[in-house]
Amino acid sequence: MVLLISAYWIMITLMLLVSMFFIHGFIGGFIHHLLNKNAIKKRRKGQTIKESLTFSRFKDVLPKSCLIFYYFIIVLHFVFLLVISIFIMIDCSADSIRKVFGFLFCFDCVWISVVWLLFCSPNSKSYAYDRWFKKETKKIKNKRNNTGR
Repeated sequence: MVLLISAYWIMITLMLLVSMFFIHGFIGGFIHHLLNKNAIKKRRKGQTIKESLTFSRFKDVLPKSCLIFYYFIIVLHFVFLLVISIFIMIDCSADSIRKVFGFLFCFDCVWISVVWLLFCSPNSKSYAYDRWFKKETKKIKNKRNNTGR
């Protein structure tokens, strides 16, 4: 029983790492879609690991929905690790733990598939971010004095 519980802990931790890797890469690609290389280089200069994991230097360009979804995925996995721990402490059956794990596994498969299907591009190796999010272009004001001549 203890070995089985340890296996679920390890699998949920691996699912957390895979989910973080996937969504972090997705948001990182989205940042590259929105900003040019020089802007990214300037923002990343001196960036700490905490800032990299929380995207704190890019919060002004990222949609809040992306950040909320990112934090939701991370918190959800930690909540499920906590639920598994509680199930171990109250000596719950392995079937209950299997159901909790199965729900999280199905949820991960669904959200990764949905994101991939919404943003996949058959002609490119990267995601088609411009399909859903347009780049904001700054309008350049004409510096010439337009007096009608």
